[in-house]
Amino acid sequence: MNSLIRVFFLCSCLGIIGLPVDTASAQQRVATPPVSAPGVLTVFQEVEPALRRDSGVPPMLPRFLPFTDAAHPIHAVVQSATTSGYSILLANALPCEGANWCLYGTVSGSTKPTSREGKAGRAVPVLLQGGIKASFFDSECDTHCSQAYVEWQEKSYYYSIGIKGPSPMRNTLVKVANSAVRPTIRH
Repeated sequence: MNSLIRVFFLCSCLGIIGLPVDTASAQQRVATPPVSAPGVLTVFQEVEPALRRDSGVPPMLPRFLPFTDAAHPIHAVVQSATTSGYSILLANALPCEGANWCLYGTVSGSTKPTSREGKAGRAVPVLLQGGIKASFFDSECDTHCSQAYVEWQEKSYYYSIGIKGPSPMRNTLVKVANSAVRPTIRH
């Protein structure tokens, strides 16, 4: 077993993070259920139309979330949807208001930049598909693990996707962020 799987297994057994205990087979699981719109995961089916209607920021919703399947669903909870942005909480169980035991991650879009510098460590530059420059902030683990984040800007909008889990989360989170960005031709 590689060290990442051991860390996930240990954290899952201790209840530190809400991921399935069977991490070996969990790595093979991805959410691929029916979609409401092209590329929209079932987890976002109910919230995507409301975001398009109520938010002034075009939603960038991931089409890939790791460690999810029918037996381990993730629930999308809209925390806000306004003309200046949206915020979605991703939960392992409901009801959830962001507590450690139920938090899987977050997805947000805004007309204003956000920065995690100083709050979640130092930003590491990463490149998303289509040449999009982004910043990665790794998770921090103590009693429980915080979210790791990828943040980027497209046009005049700022996006952020976070997933809770132990370090290193960079490759996983870049894959999730890449599934959310819409490839465009850049000159």
